[in-house]
Amino acid sequence: MAIHEEFGVDTPVIHRTHAQLVSSESAQPFPGGEVKSVHAMFLEGAPSGGAIEALQQRLRDTERIALIGDDLWIDYGAGGVHSTKLTGTVLDRALGVAGTARNLRTTRTLIELTA
Repeated sequence: MAIHEEFGVDTPVIHRTHAQLVSSESAQPFPGGEVKSVHAMFLEGAPSGGAIEALQQRLRDTERIALIGDDLWIDYGAGGVHSTKLTGTVLDRALGVAGTARNLRTTRTLIELTA
């Protein structure tokens, strides 16, 4: 509401505490992935039933996804985010909940900033 009143934009706000960010990053399932290719999509709640299975059908050979709690982890692999079929629109439609994605480097920076 405050963002809309101040800036005239309707956008969801996904909040994570420092402890939640640390827990999420610690549980991320792709420790060998590149920090620019591994993304956390912080969801505002549980995704729709069947969402993960639907997204898995769209993965390229080097991509991987894993849902851990309310966080969808995506490893875009060698092609990176620029060549994926998992666009924001595809993710939003399949998941059925709002989310915001940050790469692992940014997630780690957020952890440092919120400490």
